Amino acid sequence: MKITDKVILDLLPLFYADEASEDTKYLIENYFNKYPEFAKKVDELSIKQLPEDIPFPLKPEDEMVALRKTKRLLKLRSLLLAIAILCTALPFAFGDVSWSKIEGVHWLWTNFPVGAIISGLIGLVSWVGYILIKKRLSTTSL
Repeated sequence: MKITDKVILDLLPLFYADEASEDTKYLIENYFNKYPEFAKKVDELSIKQLPEDIPFPLKPEDEMVALRKTKRLLKLRSLLLAIAILCTALPFAFGDVSWSKIEGVHWLWTNFPVGAIISGLIGLVSWVGYILIKKRLSTTSL
């Protein structure tokens, strides 16, 4: 197989990012030695500078930090969902209110409107938090 300028140009980002294998580095260096005018043209075009959007591999420490943050967000999402369901359903619950002056089974929100409003507000805040965390995790498909 003949090595052309285009093949070398394709390999240059790996070469300059120091991610190429030793054989690839040797191939590119030999090609530059064999064709110095091409090496000069590459230097003039400043191909050495990599675009900013090329992702670099994460270090293991960075991956662990990301994993811990994701686990924390997943736990918080589950907790907020449980609180949101509980606080949303609580005002619509009914029970025997025999410990007060009212006897029999009644809607709790009719007997305790302030408690129902507080529970509803806590539920609303929990739903908003749940939705925001779910949206944040949607990029990871979790």
